[in-house]
Amino acid sequence: MNINIASMKDLEDLQEVMRSTFVETFGPDNKKEDVEKYIEEELNLEVIKKELITEQAQWFYIEEKGMMVGYLKVNWGDAQTEKLHEEAVEIQRIYVREAFQGRGLGKLLLHKAMEVAKMRKAPYLWLEVWEHNHRAIAFYKAQGFVKFQEHSFLLGEDKQIDHLMKKDM
Repeated sequence: MNINIASMKDLEDLQEVMRSTFVETFGPDNKKEDVEKYIEEELNLEVIKKELITEQAQWFYIEEKGMMVGYLKVNWGDAQTEKLHEEAVEIQRIYVREAFQGRGLGKLLLHKAMEVAKMRKAPYLWLEVWEHNHRAIAFYKAQGFVKFQEHSFLLGEDKQIDHLMKKDM
């Protein structure tokens, strides 16, 4: 499968895959109204459009039979969601549709993020992962990421804890 660079022409497809993978990932373990509030506020076309044109960010996606099945967003510099290390690269979003998981697509996207980090000569690659997303945490650990910090995240009205994990480059 090919990993493609996303552009403005992919905006609506990105929104659709972002919303569906978010519900698949967090819907079963959170209140419906909290998930819906997050989607409405953070995954609307205006927010995604603004993020898509950010100069210090890059989006990628995997497509199968004309359908976007996974995506990745990496940030560096001022575009990072946490000001940890200006030269680091952040994986802000990495998701694969549930029906396509277990096929190595997440690993392909993660390796693309590592390529970006190496190309940018980043000291490390980092991400946030919900403390109750045990499957994702295990995946990141298996890829060499280690927890180095925690931080609060608001999902709707629910204050949650995310683990910050990093991998030295």
